[in-house]
Amino acid sequence: MRPKEILRCRFFLGAIALVVLAPALSCGPSEPLPDHLGLFVVEGRSIHEFSRQEPASAANLSVNPEEFLEFFSSAVSVEAAPNYLILYDPELSPSDLHVTRILPTWTSEVQPADPTPGMYREDEFSATNEEIRVQVQPVNATPGMYRVRSPEPFRRGFYVIGGAEKGGFLTQELRYFSGLCVQCEDDKASLRTMNNMRIAGSAMSSWQGLQYVTQRLRPASTEQPLDSNSFSLERRKPIAFTELQNLLPKHLEFISSTDGWGNELEFYLEQEVLDAVIIRSPGSDGRFQSDSYEWGTFPSDRFEEDIVWVDHVFYRRPQQMRVNGDR
Repeated sequence: MRPKEILRCRFFLGAIALVVLAPALSCGPSEPLPDHLGLFVVEGRSIHEFSRQEPASAANLSVNPEEFLEFFSSAVSVEAAPNYLILYDPELSPSDLHVTRILPTWTSEVQPADPTPGMYREDEFSATNEEIRVQVQPVNATPGMYRVRSPEPFRRGFYVIGGAEKGGFLTQELRYFSGLCVQCEDDKASLRTMNNMRIAGSAMSSWQGLQYVTQRLRPASTEQPLDSNSFSLERRKPIAFTELQNLLPKHLEFISSTDGWGNELEFYLEQEVLDAVIIRSPGSDGRFQSDSYEWGTFPSDRFEEDIVWVDHVFYRRPQQMRVNGDR
C-alpha cells in the first residue's frame, strides 16, 4: 500500500472512531436516577430516598424540642451539600413543592442584670423558618420526574420538604413531609445536649424548691451566680450522677447523664443550702474549657465550646444559625 493510501486509511478510521466515541466522551458518567416513585436527594454520585413522615409529627417543630429531634432523627442525613432533589411522582404538582430551612434555638428572655434576683423565666425552644426558592426542571422524557434545584447551594442545617397533590393545598392535601439534614449531625448533638440539660435541670430545680418550702434548705449567704455577668465553679463541688438519681427517683427514666455527643454532663446541686442549680457540657471535644464563664453566646458551629445551664436559663449557649448564612 502506498504512503498516501495509508495516510488516507488512517484518517478515515480515525474519523469513524471519533464519531463513535465522541458522545460517550462528552456525556461523561450519567446522573443517578431513581427507578421508582418518590422523593430523592442527590449527593455527589449517591442518591438517597426520603421517607414520608407524618405531617402531624412535624406540627410543633418550631416549639417542641422533643418533636424536632425525633423528626430529624429519622430524616435523610448527608455529609455534603446535596446537588439537587429529584421528584418522581406524576400525581404531585412540582409547582407546589416547598423547601424550608428551619433554624432552631433556645431564647433567653431574662438577662443576668434583671433587678429581681432569682426571678427568671425558663429558656424557650423556638425555630425560625427560611423559605428556599427552588427551580423545577423535567428530567429527560420521563413523565412525572423533575429535578429540583436551589439557586444557591444547600447550606448546613435542617430542611423540611413538603408538597401538595394537584389541585390541593400544602396544609390540606400534603403528599410529602420529609426532613433533610445537611451537615448537621453536630447540630443535632448540640440540641440534644441542651434538651437533656433542660429536662435534668427542671427536675433538680423542682426537688430544690420542695426542699426549701419544707424548710430543709437554708437560704444561701451569697448571691446566685446568674445575678451577675460572670461566675466561677472553683469553690463548687459537682454531685455524682448516682447520688442525683437517689434524690430524683421519679425522674430516672427522663434524666440523661450524657450530652448529645455521649460525654458526661456535670451537675451541681446543693443539698443543705438554697443555691443555684448548674449543669454543664464539655461540648464535642469532651474537655471543659474553663471553670469560669461569662453570660453570652458563641457561634453555632463552635461545637467544642462548653454549654452551661443555670437556674432555668442557658447561661452560655450557641447562637441561632443565621438566615442566609452558615452560622
